[in-house]
Amino acid sequence: MGVPMLWKDFDAIPTHGVLEAMYMCSLDCISLATRHNLVCDVGGWQEVVAAKDRKAGGELQWWAVLSDVPQAVVTLVEFLVTRFKSLQQALVACDGGLGDGKLNAREFTTGMLRLGFNVPSASKKRKTKRRSSTSSVAPGRAQSANGRAQSANHSAMNTDEVLMSAYRFLDPNGDGAVTAKEFDFLEGVWRELAQSTWEFVRLVRERFGSVAAAWQTADEDASGAIDFDEFQRLAQAWHFRGPLRQIFFFLQRVVQMLLVKRSGCP
Repeated sequence: MGVPMLWKDFDAIPTHGVLEAMYMCSLDCISLATRHNLVCDVGGWQEVVAAKDRKAGGELQWWAVLSDVPQAVVTLVEFLVTRFKSLQQALVACDGGLGDGKLNAREFTTGMLRLGFNVPSASKKRKTKRRSSTSSVAPGRAQSANGRAQSANHSAMNTDEVLMSAYRFLDPNGDGAVTAKEFDFLEGVWRELAQSTWEFVRLVRERFGSVAAAWQTADEDASGAIDFDEFQRLAQAWHFRGPLRQIFFFLQRVVQMLLVKRSGCP
């Protein structure tokens, strides 16, 4: 919440204790030379190569810790990497190709919606037993036309909320404009998501020999689908410590994309 307002009075500042803070900086304001000096002088990493001394091809790669990134940002990255060859290409497409390389909140939300962004719907497990035509519908399963309309409105509201949450994260200095450098932070999110997913797949192959063999164990009720609770129990049993929710939603979106392509839908 920031520094307490009471501290504007010097005598009100505590004389002892621990102050913990996190520094959020826009990529437009980062000084690699200053960070290099701090790493060497304060952190003791004397072998770190200065930015000016790096050779071609040894540029700094930004990386993100998924537990520190809102799920809205991960959802946005999952959407973009399945449709564009690079995030810069996605930025240009979102800006309409006619802008100044910056996105205000309205340009960002309208651009992403124009590109087809939507919040993935919750997956529903298929039942192995078929209900007879005379069986009654379980309470809470039936949904009226009015209920479906409310659900659609709720989904649209969530999409707007997700986009605004992602935009606020990409604009840490709050100047109302996401630049190309700030948008590039999504590269770090994608690298971590791809790395975590690769580690999960490697673990599965080491334990079962193949992903197909692992599926036979994972789909406990033979329903043909795995919900997040099953996925979480499996990861715990397999001693996987990665970002489970992010990986699960990423796999869910990939499956949805494959189904859409197979169906021939635009």
